[in-house]
Amino acid sequence: MPDHKQLKLKLQKFAPTVLRFALGVVFLVHGYQKLIMQGFGGVGDFFAGLGIPLAMFFAYVVTLVEFLGGMFLILGILVRWSSALLAIVMAVATFVVHLPNGFTGDGGFEWTFVLFFALVSLMLSGPGAWSLYSHGCDCHGTCSCDHDNKNPADEQHS
Repeated sequence: MPDHKQLKLKLQKFAPTVLRFALGVVFLVHGYQKLIMQGFGGVGDFFAGLGIPLAMFFAYVVTLVEFLGGMFLILGILVRWSSALLAIVMAVATFVVHLPNGFTGDGGFEWTFVLFFALVSLMLSGPGAWSLYSHGCDCHGTCSCDHDNKNPADEQHS
């Protein structure tokens, strides 16, 4: 039976994975709503009604950032870049749309506030385990571990 410290260390690499997956689903669904249900025109009209300049341009940008960013978070690719772009979208949404409604009021900024800081957390941590770039360890992209010559008794990356 592994001691609690070893177990804790093994499980820590999954914390960003859980957060990444949850955020990915949220943004993929919101991007899908904008892309398929509202369409770029509907999103552009909504943005124009808020007084956002270049509303149609930003309708395309926000829709694609949410949809593709959500997909990338789920898959664990380009996590830091996707998180950064999505955090910018949440910051703008907070200040332009939700801030006047208070923190917890109807349409308040509580949700965008939490999403913003969760995305910042992913920017800092990276994708965690179980991403397309993962090798089953904490390395991503180019792995510094020697998996081919790994000693089975070495529990460092298991």
